[in-house]
Amino acid sequence: MALVCGDQTLSYEALAAEVARAAGALRLLGVAPGERVLLLDLDYSNNSRRREPRPEFASRKWAATWMVWLQDFLNAFTFFV
Repeated sequence: MALVCGDQTLSYEALAAEVARAAGALRLLGVAPGERVLLLDLDYSNNSRRREPRPEFASRKWAATWMVWLQDFLNAFTFFV
């Protein structure tokens, strides 16, 4: 088994098929081989397909992450000034 999550499993063959499907979709969107793609999970607290996504949690997480990064940056900047 390639992936096991609770009672759900995914074989290596099924995982390869999912990856190929995702790669094909990206190619249709104009992404060339070798280009980098940012994958943003819109609902960080819910990685299950069983529940409805709640994007407000993702926005709070990204805002908090950005604020921590900004604080670290400003602390480093003031150290050199």
